[in-house]
Amino acid sequence: MNCNIKKSWKKLEAYQKWSLFFTFLIVIITAIYSVFSGLQWQEMKRTSKATEDATTATKEAIQLTEAADVEGDHIACSPETHLLSQDSSVTFILKNSGRTRADQVKLTFTLGIVGRPLKPDPMGKPKPIAIAPGHTVSTQPLIVRNEVSESDWANVVASRVQLHFRGHASYRDVFGNHHCYVWDSIYIPKTKCDFGMTNIYNAKECPKDDLH
Repeated sequence: MNCNIKKSWKKLEAYQKWSLFFTFLIVIITAIYSVFSGLQWQEMKRTSKATEDATTATKEAIQLTEAADVEGDHIACSPETHLLSQDSSVTFILKNSGRTRADQVKLTFTLGIVGRPLKPDPMGKPKPIAIAPGHTVSTQPLIVRNEVSESDWANVVASRVQLHFRGHASYRDVFGNHHCYVWDSIYIPKTKCDFGMTNIYNAKECPKDDLH
């Protein structure tokens, strides 16, 4: 009987040893699998992030090259054969040099003396229009006399004060992005229609000023 007990005890010890071994082996395999899975997940995240970044970059590149691009083309004065005077009219021509249409275009421009509050656009709140690619659009003519007093105009001609033509064009491209083209130019006295550009830039939002 004692022999049977000893044999049973040995078998139990052998079983416990193998059970412990297999348990340890399972733990090792599980740990290795966990590490491998973690590394694989990190690699998947890196790949996903790289793909997302590439997609975003491609989208931005397409929008950059295909979107509307409204910018100033030139200032026109009438009559063209005379020096600018209070009886002259000033018109601003803008062009869409982009590859797609500009929607909800609002033009807000006015004449004023530098350093003074600008008058609201005499045409009132601008009505939205669209500009096809490669096409131009003109602001409503501004009569100098209606925007600048006689005494101020005399000072402009004498270079005692500066007259500037200022405003902005807000619009939306076909991708739904908002843009604002800002223009500010100074009239060169005793010329027919020469304006020196002082501040031109593009932004997502138009500046908060007193043009409206």
